[in-house]
Amino acid sequence: MITIYPVGNNKSGARSTFDNRKLYKENIYPVYVPEPIDHWYEQLQYGRVDEHGDTVMIKSPKFSLKLIKKIEEPLFVMNFVNDAFEDFVAHIEKAVIKTLIDRAASIANLKPIRGWENPRILYADYLLPIKDSFLAFLNNNALENKIGNLNDFAFYFFKFVEIVADKFPVTLTAFLKSKYSTPHVSGLSIEFFLEDHGNDRVKFDSFISEGCYEFYVGAAKKHGFYVDKNAPWRITADLASPIMQQYMNSHGVSINPGTASDLFDLYYEKTFLTDIELLTIMLQREYNEFVETNPHVKKFNSCSGAQKTKVHLTKREKSIGDDPLRDFTWSERYYRLRLLEEGREINPHTTKRVMKKARELQKAFNKEDGLRYINHKTKNV
Repeated sequence: MITIYPVGNNKSGARSTFDNRKLYKENIYPVYVPEPIDHWYEQLQYGRVDEHGDTVMIKSPKFSLKLIKKIEEPLFVMNFVNDAFEDFVAHIEKAVIKTLIDRAASIANLKPIRGWENPRILYADYLLPIKDSFLAFLNNNALENKIGNLNDFAFYFFKFVEIVADKFPVTLTAFLKSKYSTPHVSGLSIEFFLEDHGNDRVKFDSFISEGCYEFYVGAAKKHGFYVDKNAPWRITADLASPIMQQYMNSHGVSINPGTASDLFDLYYEKTFLTDIELLTIMLQREYNEFVETNPHVKKFNSCSGAQKTKVHLTKREKSIGDDPLRDFTWSERYYRLRLLEEGREINPHTTKRVMKKARELQKAFNKEDGLRYINHKTKNV
């Protein structure tokens, strides 16, 4: 009998990586255990997108999250996930006592090291190199002296992001459901070991090849969890599991069998409602930092009849106030940006029609209804 060992890792070439990922998916990961979750491919956006296709994040972390007990570093997950996890751990501990699991096995020593991760912090960190690239864009295209105020700064920022948005998302909405984010923003996942998710050999040697792996995956399912196919040391709440739904119901979720029920309505908020606010805050902050290092607008005038150039300096003023871009044409720019982030083409006629309807909704009802319409017209579902 020939034993096949996985060797895939993120340092391999493109072809080698593709072949080894296929090997792991089709031949290495066991088919006799309960179905895993695939956060890489099939369920990339699980827990980050609701049943309507809208990107979401936890609404009130202070009231929704619960501290995982008996660990050194404070980690939080959704309240019902924590309850299910405590019962899962107790089940594993009993199995160790009954010698159903070897005490030396990785599965016998499950100590959480990752829980919920704050999406706003991750988003802010993610934007740092994009902001640096934007400043380089201004410099490389000699645009610094065309910026006299925050509106100018925002105008050129959108010129820049229209170039990169199809590859590097800029809004919180697009970031959270992209590969640059993580399942941990949902509060539904718990990770036990700091291992390389791209190293298939580690997955096999440290988890899958252990004799108790089948017991581990079965125990996870018994308590309403998926095991992550590409990181077997991570479990994620199965929101459609009848078992997990019992835990959800104990925290106020009205159950609809086979679905996430009303979890996202109760505990999560739609991020498209905060995209513009977060971009405004970021642009104001970055503009003010730009002013600190570039306090003057320079205008160069050639003196008549002389081989001299006169430099005229105009002082830039920092932006202050709670609504610094209130005169900025946000709706259309946001609409165009979201289309680009979704990999869709911008049609001038469609844009005009969508903007007209969005303005009508905003005028008749409120700003939220205008944004809701724009979101509906830009998301890929």
